[in-house]
Amino acid sequence: MTISDHDRKVLWARAHNACVICKRRLVHDAAPGDRESIVGDEAHKVARKPAGARARLRPDAELGSYDNLILLCKVDHQVVDDQPSAYPVERLQRIKADHERWADEQHGDPDPLPRCG
Repeated sequence: MTISDHDRKVLWARAHNACVICKRRLVHDAAPGDRESIVGDEAHKVARKPAGARARLRPDAELGSYDNLILLCKVDHQVVDDQPSAYPVERLQRIKADHERWADEQHGDPDPLPRCG
């Protein structure tokens, strides 16, 4: 049920440091003497808690998987959790897929890097 390091890295990489809804930057540079500010949340499409948004729509073993995660700013995370009827799982899946396509178009390299080895 916890998020693996692998899934966490894939989630942030494919979202390119942007909220999948509003495109807000989720990690802000550090001010002198401070550290970076992280304003993004690794949100669950189907909640881990039984009383959470869209709960019990997936087996417990899948709740921490990449497929059940979506990267959101703190504002959109709150809205998505407060309005589950406006954000059913299917809509969140489309939003995530559309964002990842957009991020690849904006930031992706058309020529894949050669593999090592």
